[in-house]
Amino acid sequence: MSEYKPRELRFYKPTSSGQGAASKFNLSYKEKQTKEGKKYGEWMLFFEMSKQGAKDDSGNDRFDWENAIKVKLGEADIGEMLAVLQGRKNTVGAKGSLYHQSPDGGNKSIALSVSDRGGYSLNVSAQDKDKKVTKLFHSLTDGEAAILQVLLQRAVEIIYEW
Repeated sequence: MSEYKPRELRFYKPTSSGQGAASKFNLSYKEKQTKEGKKYGEWMLFFEMSKQGAKDDSGNDRFDWENAIKVKLGEADIGEMLAVLQGRKNTVGAKGSLYHQSPDGGNKSIALSVSDRGGYSLNVSAQDKDKKVTKLFHSLTDGEAAILQVLLQRAVEIIYEW
């Protein structure tokens, strides 16, 4: 199954003020090895969000992927996002976000919620070990959310190899 290379799902949301953001979801496969030397593979879903940067030479909006906030989504995270996208709840988590402790001493938080203006609001924040906070967000249309829902469901199937 490791030869399967899924494409990234990306949402670009530039603004005329230059304060937009973009996000992407990427299903990734990695070979791992047990202490006994047995090899196995693991599928992982990553979510990234980057802020809008300066325009390129052609005048197109660019996004700062090198400094994006990146979060590995576990199955519980995916389930929370699916529950919102399926209309089972209005926001992820017990308090409106999904919290992740970073190995370097910082933390990250993801929020997905039904928007009062229609569609969905997708937010991510990161606090580094020095307590510096970065917050990024953008909206998703109902159509974009429908595609995300299908791919998140498929990611769960692939992760569990069902």
